[in-house]
Amino acid sequence: MRTEIYFEIRTPLNVRIRTTKEYWNYIVTIKHRVMEGKEAIVKATLSEPDE
Repeated sequence: MRTEIYFEIRTPLNVRIRTTKEYWNYIVTIKHRVMEGKEAIVKATLSEPDE
């Protein structure tokens, strides 16, 4: 069974960051509830960090 990728981002250092929908749900329901609905901010931060 293949797990579907929810989103994938390349950082400025060319590191591939990706997550599945299942893991993203874990992040926003258990680990970091304040991040729910903020996928666009997460993607922007990973692809264009301040430092």
